[in-house]
Amino acid sequence: FFYRYVKLSLLYTPMESKTNLETRLRTALDRLSTGKPEPFNYAEYGRSFHESARSKADAVIKALQNQQNPFKDLTPVFVSVGGADGEELAVLLRSTTARAGVLVESSRELAEVARKRVVTGKTIEVFEGDATEYIKKAIAHASGLIKSGKADYLAVSCHAVIHELFDRGRDGFDPFAFFAAIFQDIDVKTWFTYREPGAPE
Repeated sequence: FFYRYVKLSLLYTPMESKTNLETRLRTALDRLSTGKPEPFNYAEYGRSFHESARSKADAVIKALQNQQNPFKDLTPVFVSVGGADGEELAVLLRSTTARAGVLVESSRELAEVARKRVVTGKTIEVFEGDATEYIKKAIAHASGLIKSGKADYLAVSCHAVIHELFDRGRDGFDPFAFFAAIFQDIDVKTWFTYREPGAPE
């Protein structure tokens, strides 16, 4: 009886009380039931995080410009870990003297959007894949730019990512290996910043 009641109550919803969200949910459920789900819109998904990405970039810029920061007057190479479609990285490049940025992003679709970004006079290199696997290569690439004289230090931004690594890595997440990769070259000055929505386990 309860199941029948719930089913009927879902089917009967007065038109005037439907919200946009309810309509979208019903449409999505109908598509699933016919076996023709709507393809996921990665571009729209990436755009939904743009405001947050700009906020992260602003926080990084403010910290770097702090009078107490020993790197204040130096030029960084930015590494954005889990930076989606590159919005945070683009803001960082446009707002600082940095000439190069590196993005590590697991989503192929978001990485493709980032590869198409143009920031005049700046370069963006994208490493597509699991951050736990690609962080070492991304850091090595950025360190190479520093050693070639194109920058003074490495600025790694890893905002709202660490807590996800515990669940998303194929072989589990080894925090020691991850941070060792970031600070792997003792000859490269490295500045690391992160923020999390909660304390990772």
